[in-house]
Amino acid sequence: MIKNFDLTGWTCFSERRNSKSYVSADKKWMVKFVGEVLDNDIESLEYDREATKKTLEAGVKTPKVGDIVELSNGDIGLIYEYIEGKKSIARAMSEDLGNIDYYAKRFARVSRDMHSKVCDIKKFESMKERTITQIKEKDILTEQQKERAIKEISDMYAKLSLVCFFELFKFLDIREGFRKTIVEAFDKEIP
Repeated sequence: MIKNFDLTGWTCFSERRNSKSYVSADKKWMVKFVGEVLDNDIESLEYDREATKKTLEAGVKTPKVGDIVELSNGDIGLIYEYIEGKKSIARAMSEDLGNIDYYAKRFARVSRDMHSKVCDIKKFESMKERTITQIKEKDILTEQQKERAIKEISDMYAKLSLVCFFELFKFLDIREGFRKTIVEAFDKEIP
């Protein structure tokens, strides 16, 4: 069920190319609205909400999820618990290259914690299949673009490995030393 929503008292704290996020006055909740290029339909928001709930049930630390909301202009969004200063490790590193070792060790700790959880993966939809289905359904892509995107997604999942993950960080222009630090961090006890 979608709840009508009013942004009075909420402050925009993040505006990206295809999304806007607002924080409540008490800084306990945030709401994220996405644009047309990304998934902004009810089904996708319900999927995100259920996936977040399942992730929490599995014991993985992630912000709590709330209601799906709609503004008077028709924009829909999802409410999440607001975590002050939360950002991805990749983004934090790119903004603070002098502390790569700290972020590598933090990433290793979070990864070890997350992968130590017992989880029934059958509860989660295959991201590969979900992504391919979404590509097929998008009207903004030509058939040729859809075929190329599906091939890229399929190839990516076929090659997916930890090495590819490290290469992603290299691609993001993160210092080469990060790869060595994170590999070492996985191989020994992390303070």
